[in-house]
Amino acid sequence: MLKKYDNIIIGSGIAGTTLLLKLLKHYPNEKSLIISNSELSNCSAIAAGMANPLAFKRLGIIPGGEILMSSSREFYKYVESQFNIELLHQTPTLKLITSVKELNDISIHLENNQSENINSIIEKNSNPSINAQDILKVNSTYWLNTELYINFLKDVRHLNFDRIETTFSASSLNQIDNQYNYSSNNVNVVATRIFFCEGHLIAQNPFFNWIPMKPAKGETLIIESSTLQSDDIINKDAYLVPLSQEHYKLGATYKWENINDTIEESSKIELIEKLNKMINCDYKVVDQKAGVRPSSKDRKPIIGMHPFHKNMYVLNALGTRGVMLAPYYAEMLLKSIFKGDSIAMDVNISRFKKELALLVSNSNQ
Repeated sequence: MLKKYDNIIIGSGIAGTTLLLKLLKHYPNEKSLIISNSELSNCSAIAAGMANPLAFKRLGIIPGGEILMSSSREFYKYVESQFNIELLHQTPTLKLITSVKELNDISIHLENNQSENINSIIEKNSNPSINAQDILKVNSTYWLNTELYINFLKDVRHLNFDRIETTFSASSLNQIDNQYNYSSNNVNVVATRIFFCEGHLIAQNPFFNWIPMKPAKGETLIIESSTLQSDDIINKDAYLVPLSQEHYKLGATYKWENINDTIEESSKIELIEKLNKMINCDYKVVDQKAGVRPSSKDRKPIIGMHPFHKNMYVLNALGTRGVMLAPYYAEMLLKSIFKGDSIAMDVNISRFKKELALLVSNSNQ
């Protein structure tokens, strides 16, 4: 039996989930279907989910940082209230200061670049388990329970969306009379629009595999410690996020080779070495996970419509700041569709002029 939808969304990670929730919020009459195989990619599930407007390496606010923070926080609070779940954890971040030069540099920077909306202050460290005399405390940060965020809709029954857990096959997608028909594995659906939010798996998508992606493998550890007793995110060449009273997520590594979801002992060793520089208390490693971050070659999101296929869209390459970026750019994409607003050129898929020219040339041969 053929089922009709307005939208098909491929992928249920942070990008796909946010896009669906934005559709439900702003365009409640739209009926959507998510097609996803959550076993194919672990990136969103293992992500730390941190949102921080500061780039600690250069001690500056990232471009648009204040807007991205406020819009994402407001959106996740909306989701919490609508679905009666707890996702958002307003948690300060402690940037450990380990040298006099670093202390002086940060002090000078704060004097010249303080923001009312990004509340940060230098304090003396009061936790004996943390290896630092001074800390930069950023009070405006938060972390999102990403595993819950991308999975809670599995248990939600809603009039305006469905979810099918299966592997998407591009060969089973056909464009007929300005609509997209997908028929595969007992699935037979048709929709006006299709959105690809597949993360790094877009490299296997024949419609968008020309996009210049640069995925990075990342690994995290879960540690258990009864003596650390920190309610704050700790940052010093790595991050340590408090998940519960005794459990913390430690991450993350960056590798651009051997791109897969397989854990590696070398990554575990690397993270433990960084952790031992951050804390001095007893702990044990209880879990290790790996995933692949979907990043573009220029490290900016990619959104917009396919150059040849009308009503075929992409929302991808949100990278390490996906939690903070997804609400803003999902809404930008939807406004371009429903209201005719423009997509910022720095994230627009049309910016890849060289790749587009090659695509056009190949299509004409």
